[in-house]
Amino acid sequence: MSLPANTPPTSVAKPRLFIGCAREDLFIAKALQENLWRETEITVWDEDQFDSTHCPIEVLLQRADETDFAVLVFSPLDPSCHAGSKSARDNVVFETGLFLGKLGRNRVFLLKPQGGHQLKLPSDLAGLEPLPFDRERADGNWTSAVAPACTHIRKRIIALRGALKSPAHHAHDGPQVPSQAASKESTKQNCLESHGIVVDEFSVVGIPNRSTTAFFHEERFTKAFPGVREVKWFSEVPDIIERLNILLAPPLKFYDTDAQYGVCGWDPIWWWRGRGNNSIDSFRILSLRKCLLDSQELLPYRLAAVNTGSYRRSFVYLECAADKPTGLYPATATDIERKVQSFGYAYEEFAEFEGQLVTREEYDDGAAVIKGVVDQLEDRAALRVRYLTPYNLIIASKESPINNSQFDFTFADLMNRSIRDHKALAELFELIATLPLQPEFMQKFSASRKTS
Repeated sequence: MSLPANTPPTSVAKPRLFIGCAREDLFIAKALQENLWRETEITVWDEDQFDSTHCPIEVLLQRADETDFAVLVFSPLDPSCHAGSKSARDNVVFETGLFLGKLGRNRVFLLKPQGGHQLKLPSDLAGLEPLPFDRERADGNWTSAVAPACTHIRKRIIALRGALKSPAHHAHDGPQVPSQAASKESTKQNCLESHGIVVDEFSVVGIPNRSTTAFFHEERFTKAFPGVREVKWFSEVPDIIERLNILLAPPLKFYDTDAQYGVCGWDPIWWWRGRGNNSIDSFRILSLRKCLLDSQELLPYRLAAVNTGSYRRSFVYLECAADKPTGLYPATATDIERKVQSFGYAYEEFAEFEGQLVTREEYDDGAAVIKGVVDQLEDRAALRVRYLTPYNLIIASKESPINNSQFDFTFADLMNRSIRDHKALAELFELIATLPLQPEFMQKFSASRKTS
């Protein structure tokens, strides 16, 4: 039986995406639309019909009910009460709050111009990391200007698409009655929140069935570095950052509740340095040459993907260039050399608060002097670590043989020497290949359990 003439062929519905911006930024919205139309059904705010029978707020509320994802473009267009800075249009700020309330923070993306623009974000949006784009691009190629941000958005949409409760057609499905499964997930999330665990854009409720960390890491590794056998080096910085973005795409943290264990956490991918090894909670692209691994600001310049044939032994070795000092602390050659002697590298700890940098001491005290006025940080500051000398680290499964406390001292020494000595790097790779695998019982119970 043939379909009626006006009936489109059936297909998997695309998620719906709303783009909001000031009128002055419509060219950016259209560039976003050009980048993302293949993955989503897009509505730019100026395409909505505001007629005399519906006030704008009614149209926006309906749009929020029908939408799966939203992108809001923030540009410094209006004067701010903070001297020397400007704020986004009130309409854009309002739409951001509306869609955050409807969709949650993991499905709402903020964009802001990169560089020296002094953009004042509302304090309630602290903790959200806007994606940067080049608003001053000389050649006017706005599609390319927003491409890095769109890559991040695309990855998130693909990762979350399977979790949509009613993809793409909310408004036509009748009243949404919560299913028993949805109610159960809500109960779990409430339980997690009562223990101080916030399920955000990089984490989900529920642990995958095939929850061995080595298997999870290997799946990500092969997607980021397809076809790699033995050791392959990468030196193009944008390519390195894009591959890391695939390897470390959300979700990276999994939480659940269990009658026996209480609150359970599962963190499959870790970074290793011999000191301060830790699970990876988040990864963000800050610019074409800079990324943020949890709190660490990194300037990658060389990467080795190592796949020796055993999925438990694959890992990524990353080398990063030295960054500029923040200016918050003295950074004399003597200070830097003293830290290199102690740690193998020099670094600064600080925090970012509403576009301003504050010292680690101010972060610890919960208050800082901003433009001559004491301002309360109130958990709205994000801790940062910046490396002032070359730095390296390894990314691997939590079940990797690198996860061996008896190896930490040797590992730290080899990592420090590998920055300057390629012979030490070869020794490091060879030693990792011979480390014993974790005992079977550790693999079976590798999920980290946090009892209430």
